[in-house]
Amino acid sequence: MGDSEFRFTGIYGEPRTELRQKMWDVLHYLHRQDNLSWLCAGDFNEIVRQDEQLGGNVRSASQMERFRECLSFCGLADLGFSGYAYTWNTRREGSDNVQARLDRATCTGSFAQLFPATTVEHVLTEESDHLALLIKVMDTPLAQRLPNSRGFRFEEMWTRHEGYVPMVEQAWEKEDWDDRGLGALWNRLKRVSGSMQSWSREVFGLVQKEIKRLKERLAVAKV
Repeated sequence: MGDSEFRFTGIYGEPRTELRQKMWDVLHYLHRQDNLSWLCAGDFNEIVRQDEQLGGNVRSASQMERFRECLSFCGLADLGFSGYAYTWNTRREGSDNVQARLDRATCTGSFAQLFPATTVEHVLTEESDHLALLIKVMDTPLAQRLPNSRGFRFEEMWTRHEGYVPMVEQAWEKEDWDDRGLGALWNRLKRVSGSMQSWSREVFGLVQKEIKRLKERLAVAKV
């Protein structure tokens, strides 16, 4: 991450509905304190949409609206996630079971620009009725940090092959059942680039090695 400076706030939201506005007021206050890039994550004890809850009573629309308004006022956007969709579970059986995405990681636009490769994973724990948030703050993807990793290289000649567009569409449209937000976008881009490279090897062969071989043959022929 280098010398990039940012602010992190860990959240435990007010569990009592009638007092939850106090949590949003605290976030409003923190938002006004400085202009640092901001990562804000934890148990907000609230959802932004009804489809983030499975089972139980229908959530109050005004509750969810106040949460959305708070995030918007603070300039906080959801970082997305990979893993199981619901982070909290009553661990009861049958119709008594309620699950919801109460935990999330959010950030400001400036944070996303500083650390565009940041990922969030929902991790199962034995001790809690919540999944843990594993947040990896990264300015570049982990694969690009490895000493022997090769960066993706796009070849313009691919676009002239009749199989190029169907290959890209198939890779892009593959379902991401467990991914949302930025996590889903990043996984799709990784899948498409990997498909391009595999497809290129099958259709064109190892292009760079072939070019090198032909150059060597040409050099020999000129002698």
